Amino acid sequence: MSSPAALAALQKELVHGYDNLITFRMCNIAGLTLLVYDLLLTVDMEVRHFWKWETSGAVRPRGREHFSFLRILFFMNRYLPLATQILNVVGSVLVAAPLQTDGTQGRIWSQQILAFTAILEWFAVPACIVLYRTCALYGRNRQVIFGLVSFYLTAVVVTILIVVLTLRKYSVSAELAPGVNLNFHACHSVSPSQTLYTVFITPLIYDVTLCVVAVYALVDLRRRGTNSYLLQAMAQHTIAYCIVITIADSTNLIIYAAAESALRHVFDPLMFAIVSISCSRLLLHLREVGDRSGAEFFSEVSPEHELSVLRSMRAEHPGVVDRAFGGMYF
Repeated sequence: MSSPAALAALQKELVHGYDNLITFRMCNIAGLTLLVYDLLLTVDMEVRHFWKWETSGAVRPRGREHFSFLRILFFMNRYLPLATQILNVVGSVLVAAPLQTDGTQGRIWSQQILAFTAILEWFAVPACIVLYRTCALYGRNRQVIFGLVSFYLTAVVVTILIVVLTLRKYSVSAELAPGVNLNFHACHSVSPSQTLYTVFITPLIYDVTLCVVAVYALVDLRRRGTNSYLLQAMAQHTIAYCIVITIADSTNLIIYAAAESALRHVFDPLMFAIVSISCSRLLLHLREVGDRSGAEFFSEVSPEHELSVLRSMRAEHPGVVDRAFGGMYF
């Protein structure tokens, strides 16, 4: 029989494990609530700007597809985190197999797939949307666009490598205490790695760099004589998005570095929701501003559909943003 001290220690561990489990569930519910609430608030804007064509009588550009690349990114950014949080809340499983395994079989294929979707919704897709918008500011400046695309690909690869190299030495577990299990937690399992916080450094550098590059282009446009509400709104949205994402990533970095192993991923559902909502609002609000300004957003390459507020400026004052907005729209 176990000694009273051992039983007391086990009881304490179980209570602590159940407390952590409740904390996880509350954070998952909070993340899902934020996503659903934002969806209900903005679904009319989504239908108006992403599911329908322009106003009646508008000429459909030749070769234009109903779902552009940016539309696909928007839907992935909006609904992939929503699906993940639903899985987390209801506790759905992909494979009926125990997640607690030994060190040689610590990563079953279902958890690998879910980890991949987590990287997509947390960084790869939102970062690609930010990249698209920033490249749009530089139009056909191929050197800048090539550098930005290379920077994006490098950041994604480095982020994936950090996750793989950091976790490969550890077994994957969802056990918070003996008998207290997260089951198939769709975002993350519990990792004992103490250096996983480094995964947030690359996204932080990326988002701040892209913000600086975008603001520089907008300031250059303003300096060259374009003084429009559209540019002001773009600058405000860019800076606000960078601030929100930087705070979210920094918060998670601190939690990963300082929290106990069982609670290391507790902020993930909220962070994913914040990233998804911020990126979706960024695109929806800019589309609204573009409609008010009479400018066409999300169009394909076409000289006839360039932003009217920049036509004369670009022709008279070529500069670092030469032919801005000429190749891509946001």
